[in-house]
Amino acid sequence: MEPVLEISGVHVYRQGSHILKGVDLSLSGGSLALIGRNGMGKTTLISTIMGLLRSSEGSIRFMGQELIGKKPCLIARKGIGLVPQGKRVFRSLTVDEHLKLAFEPKRKHQADIYWNVERVYELFPRLKERIRQEGTRLSGGEQQMLAIGRALVTNPSLLLMDEPSEGLSPIMMETVIEACHRLTAAGISLLVVEQSLHFASSVSDRYAILMTGAIVQQGEFPDLLRDRQLLSAYMGISNTRVAR
Repeated sequence: MEPVLEISGVHVYRQGSHILKGVDLSLSGGSLALIGRNGMGKTTLISTIMGLLRSSEGSIRFMGQELIGKKPCLIARKGIGLVPQGKRVFRSLTVDEHLKLAFEPKRKHQADIYWNVERVYELFPRLKERIRQEGTRLSGGEQQMLAIGRALVTNPSLLLMDEPSEGLSPIMMETVIEACHRLTAAGISLLVVEQSLHFASSVSDRYAILMTGAIVQQGEFPDLLRDRQLLSAYMGISNTRVAR
């Protein structure tokens, strides 16, 4: 089966610094967590996939189609949604206006996947309770729900999530984890950038570690969580600090 996302030999330079150094990564479906310490290039990779940054070398293929050189709007229309770090909701728009503004009718290849505003409210009933609330007046967890819902109504086949657990309370984190399970069950693939190993291992069975701009380790989460030496070397934490 052809991978949903295939990244091969991607290099990215920013302000003279070599940020991504030949990244190779493949996602065939389900959920894959991209983990690593701060400053390793994870957000740069997400931005490059979306066309917000340019790659000087390499290939990024989505459903067999090359993305390098494509504009962000065209990449989004191909079926990739972005949940950015920091939520980035608009002060002047209500919850309902955010979702209606972003709504995109389903594409021909999405017979079993269709997200509209009402379906987002079914996924996140809390948002429906805040339907007329301005985005920046929501709690951090509610803003994250809105950011996810805003991406879903574009009807993506692949969702890129950049630090979705950032700033969430434990209760809100579990709500977002449950939503991620429902998305993968509905056939949406997830590439999740995360600092929280609890969140990452709860939504993904597989992981890839990005360190100084390159993938240095990939595998199954149960193996990683048992390997104290690996956690210490690549994540700077001990096994005793990881809970799943």
